[in-house]
Amino acid sequence: LSSMKPVIATSITDYSLSLASHYLEQGHFFLALQEIDKGLQDAMTQPQKAQAMGLKGHILLLMQRYKEAEEMLLQAYDLAEETQKGDFANSLGVLYYELRDKTKSIEYFKVALSQASFNPALTLKVKLNWLRTEPHNTNTTELESLLTDILNVESIEDRVKYALNLASIASQSSLTSTVINTALEKAYTDSHHISNQQLRLEALDSLAEFYDKQGKFQEALALSEQAVAITANIDADDLLINIEWRKGRIYERYGRDTEALISYRKAVDHIQTIRRDIPVTYEDGRSSFREKLEPIYLGYAHQLLKKASQQNDTAKQLNLKLARQTIELIKQTELEDYLGGRCLIEGLQRNELESMDQNAAILYPIILPDRLELLVSMGQTIHQFTVPIAEQNIRQAALNLSNHLRNWLLSPREKIETRENQQEANNLYRWMISPIESELQKQSIKTLVIVPDGILRLVPFSALFDGKQYLIEKYAVSISPGMSLMGSTQDITSRSYRSLLAGISKPGSVVEQLPEVIIN
Repeated sequence: LSSMKPVIATSITDYSLSLASHYLEQGHFFLALQEIDKGLQDAMTQPQKAQAMGLKGHILLLMQRYKEAEEMLLQAYDLAEETQKGDFANSLGVLYYELRDKTKSIEYFKVALSQASFNPALTLKVKLNWLRTEPHNTNTTELESLLTDILNVESIEDRVKYALNLASIASQSSLTSTVINTALEKAYTDSHHISNQQLRLEALDSLAEFYDKQGKFQEALALSEQAVAITANIDADDLLINIEWRKGRIYERYGRDTEALISYRKAVDHIQTIRRDIPVTYEDGRSSFREKLEPIYLGYAHQLLKKASQQNDTAKQLNLKLARQTIELIKQTELEDYLGGRCLIEGLQRNELESMDQNAAILYPIILPDRLELLVSMGQTIHQFTVPIAEQNIRQAALNLSNHLRNWLLSPREKIETRENQQEANNLYRWMISPIESELQKQSIKTLVIVPDGILRLVPFSALFDGKQYLIEKYAVSISPGMSLMGSTQDITSRSYRSLLAGISKPGSVVEQLPEVIIN
């Protein structure tokens, strides 16, 4: 959200730079980059080049392309006149904080403050950005002092921007919410007197989010609905994601499931509209998409499945297909982000499961906080099974089974089976296979294709155990990352394939460090 972006000044004079800045405010980063490149080509003077490079560096910074941002911002800083250096030093301070180089971050913030001694606006921006890098080291007095400075800013629009940023910073600390409340309510009041509808929307969204966290759900809902009402003539998909998601959660809380379903669907639609512009990072092997956006897709799927459970025939099938497609969107998006682009995924033809063999079934397990939903496709029909088991129980069982199997050290004299493994394998069997087994037998299913998600990707499904037999002894088991990722099977017989088989003749140090029982 733009209220979370660093406040960094840009003095735009060239038309291309102005247009790039406009796209940036709308959250269209790729369009902004295209325009800024035009501005760089047309820049005639050194200050113009510095300004263009600085703005490009700022865009790249917001896209989390930090190395490219560093290159641009350093060039801008070197080219800049003395009056420009403070802005770029401020941006570099933010950049090095994101790169976790605290020494350089503080160094550039100090430079920016020294350059801003006669520029109160820049001084405020630097202080806010510096404070954002260490919110837990601040105190109420410091925040209140900054709030006083902000309320004395002459420009109403700037007051709103700075107040939103201060509230964002204060919300990351463990201090009282008084400063947050004052800053947000002042920003909301001032936003009625500005023409910038995007900023007004941001003020509404921020105050609604604060009220939601405070448990003031009716006030949060009223502000959210007010925010949606002013978006008719502006491009605000980035903000509407959060607004519609909040509406969905609140409607859900009050049992207004129809309105909740509509809001969740709109939130998902807004995400899909701007997917290319949403920066995605990876930490400990987990994408930021999973952390921030997956809950919206799951919320939509939850409402679809809840509605489907109360329906029959055609209407039920439609909502079950929509729920399945929503989960597929998560898988597609995650793979697109991992591969760094959409070309490969968009080039695949969607296989919607209906062309599967009549003796095959596709199992979609969907883990929700309070239950496990099992969608089983057989022929043209999707069957829904609901298992009342908490998400944490499934997660723990999957982790335990995976860890037990990974830690096995096998030798010819050791048995593969252990009581611990079989217990967890049996739990997962009871939750995921037992509820659907009678239907599988009725339809004479011989092949079970499982499309796992999240923690279930760790589970070797063939090892699930009913107390007497493993799953692989009953069915041919196949695992798919996502059926819509597999492309079309129509011309599979006409294709020719080549394989690469590789081995190692001289095991290196990595192999030699494995336990002896495994090497033997």
